[in-house]
Amino acid sequence: VGFGRLGGHPVGVVANQPQVRDGVLDGPAALKAGRFVRTCDAFNLPLVALVDAPEPARESGAGAREVAALLAAYAEATVPKLTVVLRRWYGGAYSLLGAKELGADLNLAWPLAEIAVTAPEVAVDDLYRAELSEEGGERRASLAAEYRATVADPYVVAERGHIDDVIEPRETRRELIRGLELCRRKQVELPARKHTSAPV
Repeated sequence: VGFGRLGGHPVGVVANQPQVRDGVLDGPAALKAGRFVRTCDAFNLPLVALVDAPEPARESGAGAREVAALLAAYAEATVPKLTVVLRRWYGGAYSLLGAKELGADLNLAWPLAEIAVTAPEVAVDDLYRAELSEEGGERRASLAAEYRATVADPYVVAERGHIDDVIEPRETRRELIRGLELCRRKQVELPARKHTSAPV
């Protein structure tokens, strides 16, 4: 997490580090991101999520509370929320880091990004377990490639309305600035309550 500027305006940036534990969103990372999202929302700073994340860690429920708090923070934030998928956006990470379903205003992806409910290899193992036990690795690779092309491809995901556009990496800053300008006067009507109960 950190602060930056887009088009001269301050923004809060949430990004994961794929070189550390493969970018897995665990309890401490989710806690840090959730607190940062709430801080940005409190000070009316737009949020930019730069995503390269596999599914969140599943260590026997460890970090579930922190992950739920991050989910709630993103869902409740009323500031402009922009997301760029750099490489991977699978499963729970999809829900946690700026999905349309959580009220993201603009979702972009780079051309080589993969966006799916689960990683292609995991999906293939789950869907074709019996078939793969007989045929082996070559068939697994073929099915994973097919899954990437028909389910996880960013152009397919854009056709389904889960992201707004597929952009070249060099266009990222320009498109974020444009998106921020479109969201500048964003108004969100909240229910008649002071705040929700945080999932702690």
